Amino acid sequence: MSSVSCQTDAPFDVYLKLEEASETRHEFVAGRLYAMPGGTANHNLVTSNLHVALYAHLQGTPCRAFRENMKLRIRQFDDYRAFYPDVFVACNPEDKHPLFRDEPRVIVEKLPLYRQLPAVEEILSVDSRRAGWTLFRRATDWAPETSANDPAARIALPSLDFGIALGDIYRDTGLLEP
Repeated sequence: MSSVSCQTDAPFDVYLKLEEASETRHEFVAGRLYAMPGGTANHNLVTSNLHVALYAHLQGTPCRAFRENMKLRIRQFDDYRAFYPDVFVACNPEDKHPLFRDEPRVIVEKLPLYRQLPAVEEILSVDSRRAGWTLFRRATDWAPETSANDPAARIALPSLDFGIALGDIYRDTGLLEP
């Protein structure tokens, strides 16, 4: 999250209206809006490569891959938070609000708070400054798995029956070149 914030003490429904009218995306935590920082070319390429691969793989299933323009809503105590993960996959056909999703199965992002969501099976953190990733799985009690800097190394996401090579994630970034 960015350090630029605006205190509103607004409830979640007011945040949604403010967000729809805003040209800047904001994450929402405890009534405070946090402006989202811009990304780098490599960050955009990495998230695009993952999204395209997931989108293609998920055709014909109830799962859908979303990019950083779709909010993920998280209930915490008596309020909601809203975040824009880099990429996430939601599979519940009942989870279909047009502005956000509540039940992600897989998240590509760095925030550990996503582990608290009951539907989340895997969280993938991909570095856009150097080639490498860390994967956390509910099935292994969130123990981290990390990659080698090998273009053929594969990431497996069993909850989606999906796998992708490191070289495909970092295509066109120049991060895997010697």
